[in-house]
Amino acid sequence: MALAPWCPPGEPVGQLRDRQVLVLHGSRDRITDPREFAAYVSRARTAGARAGMLIVENGDHAMLRHHDGWHRTASSAVAHLIAPETSPSPLFTLAASAVEPPVLRQGLVVVARE
Repeated sequence: MALAPWCPPGEPVGQLRDRQVLVLHGSRDRITDPREFAAYVSRARTAGARAGMLIVENGDHAMLRHHDGWHRTASSAVAHLIAPETSPSPLFTLAASAVEPPVLRQGLVVVARE
C-alpha cells in the first residue's frame, strides 16, 4: 500500500514479483507525479506483481482534501491485503485489473478514466 509515493524513474520492481501492490494518488499532487507511479505500477505488473493504482480526483499530496475517503479506501485496501478472503476489496480488484488507473470522484465513487 502506497499513498502518494515518490518513485524515481528506473526504480527497481523485481522484488515485487508475486506480491500485491496498491497505490492511491491524488490527481492534483504537485509534489510527486502520479504518471511516474502509474509507469512504476505497469512495470511491476510486467515483473509479476498484482499491482494497481487509484487516482483520487482533486486529491493533493497532503491527502487533506477528501481525507475521509483517503482513510476509508486505505483502510479497506490494507484489510484486503492482509486477509483477502475475509476482507475482499472491490477497489483493489478493479485497480489491479484496469489498464488505466480508475478515478475516485465525489465520495470516492469509481468512474472510468477520461
